[in-house]
Amino acid sequence: MSEDYTQRCKEEVKKMDNQKREYMIYNNIYRKLEQLIPDLINLEAGNSRKSVNEPYMDLHLDILRKTGRGDLRIALAHNYIQNGDVMADPDMEIRVYPEMRQAEALTFQQDGGAQLFERVYEEKENGLTVINLKVKKRLNTFLNQWLKNLLDQGHSLQSEDSAAIAENKQYKLGQFKR
Repeated sequence: MSEDYTQRCKEEVKKMDNQKREYMIYNNIYRKLEQLIPDLINLEAGNSRKSVNEPYMDLHLDILRKTGRGDLRIALAHNYIQNGDVMADPDMEIRVYPEMRQAEALTFQQDGGAQLFERVYEEKENGLTVINLKVKKRLNTFLNQWLKNLLDQGHSLQSEDSAAIAENKQYKLGQFKR
């Protein structure tokens, strides 16, 4: 085998490893969303929830859209009030694909001192959609870490009904353990 061929093979393997790692982050985000919002796929457009967990900032969930296939567009946000205005710290829109068990960041908004708004998919006047790959990678990396932090802080956006059902199931399961 030539050194050139060996080098090309190594580069291809590296590229495939990067693609696999990138694909896995969408699964990781989905799993963390499932932990944070166990009944997420049962929610409908217009539903909203709030997690209050002192001393941390409140966490807000809004279901923005649900497609016929069950895909969701949600907003997760920390908010605070400044001079009577609601400020995002941050506010992210996320697309959830339950069938594929994946989710991805779509937008990021940060208000206050250093205001920032980033969008992964930009629709152009000619009808084409442009994907900003650098923003996509950065926002999904941030979202994955933010969700981990939210879970570590004890946030939960589980409905009271589903929490009671889960607690009852655990109790019943515990009864039969010997």
